Amino acid sequence: MVGMASSSLWPSILFFERNGALPQSLSATGFMSNSALLKSIGMTEKGAIKMELAFAPLAGETLYLVPSLDSEKRVIWKCYAAEIKPRYLPPRCRN
Repeated sequence: MVGMASSSLWPSILFFERNGALPQSLSATGFMSNSALLKSIGMTEKGAIKMELAFAPLAGETLYLVPSLDSEKRVIWKCYAAEIKPRYLPPRCRN
């Protein structure tokens, strides 16, 4: 799952670097997922990547990767998962 999250970020980062704006959808970046680990993956209106998980014990839970710009105008991503216990999250998402 962590690999899927990371691979879904790169097309959005490259799109931002080329266009100076976040894409309207993941399909606009060329990203396509066929992972059995995800029930769905998409992009919110504000550019966050929304992943609905499809594996036990997290089936049906949602993980968000939320973009923002740092002081040097680089895209940084933060994880948000309201209903997922920290022990199930990747280490960098546990803060």
